[in-house]
Amino acid sequence: MKKVTSYSFEKNYKVRAAIITLIGKFVFLELLVALIALGLSALTLSPENLFILRIILLSVNILIFIYFLLVWYFQYYIVSPHGISKSSGIIFRKTTSVDIPAIRSVQVYQGLFGKTFNYGSLKLDSPLIKNLFEMDNLPNPYRHANLIEKARLKQITDEKSETIIPSA
Repeated sequence: MKKVTSYSFEKNYKVRAAIITLIGKFVFLELLVALIALGLSALTLSPENLFILRIILLSVNILIFIYFLLVWYFQYYIVSPHGISKSSGIIFRKTTSVDIPAIRSVQVYQGLFGKTFNYGSLKLDSPLIKNLFEMDNLPNPYRHANLIEKARLKQITDEKSETIIPSA
C-alpha cells in the first residue's frame, strides 16, 4: 500500500486516523497523570513508598502510551475503487467492508478541533449493513468524501452504460 500523495483513484490506498488525535490522547493522559501525581504528593507517605507509587504511575503511563500508539497504528482504512475496508485490532484483526456501489450517502462530521486541524469523520450509509460505516478522525475528510462520491457515481454510470444494449 502506498501512502496517499495523490488522489487518483486507480489503486488502493491506506488511510490512518489523523496524528493530531493521537497527540490529543497523549496530552490528556499526561494531564491526568500530573493530577494523580499531585494527589500522591499530598499523601503522608514515607519517601520510599512515595517513590514506589511514582514508579508504578510512570509504568502505567508508559503502558497506556504504548497501547494508544498500537491502536492508532493497527487501525486503518483501505480505500479502493471497488470498496472500503476498516481493519482494527492489535491481537485479533477485525475487518469490515462496504462496496462503493452500495453506498447511498457520504456525510462528513467535524468538531471545533477537527475544523481547526483539518480532520473529521465520514459516515457512509449503505442498505447492506445495519449501522453506518464510520471512518473516524480522517485527515482531509472532505477530500476523502469527494473521492468516494466520485467513485460511487462512476460505478453507477458504468453499470448503467453496460446494461444499455444498442439495437442494430
